[in-house]
Amino acid sequence: MENASLFQETQLRINEMRTIQQQYLVEGWSSLSMRKDELEYGIGESNEANTQKFSAPINLRDQLIGQIDLEGTRDWTTDQKTL
Repeated sequence: MENASLFQETQLRINEMRTIQQQYLVEGWSSLSMRKDELEYGIGESNEANTQKFSAPINLRDQLIGQIDLEGTRDWTTDQKTL
């Protein structure tokens, strides 16, 4: 009985720690997302007519923290999307 009680208490503490960690991650990444213009980077010239776009989410510990948006003149291959 004592082991079962200790196990249950440990599980409760682990869940509390996960919740606090998720809040910390959200706060940390939210402060970065406010500076969105500083986090953009572009290379080459944009040709809107022939542009193929691809978006990929950035996840950290099951939390969405950002997104990568790519543009190119050719279709994106499966290997490129996986990368």
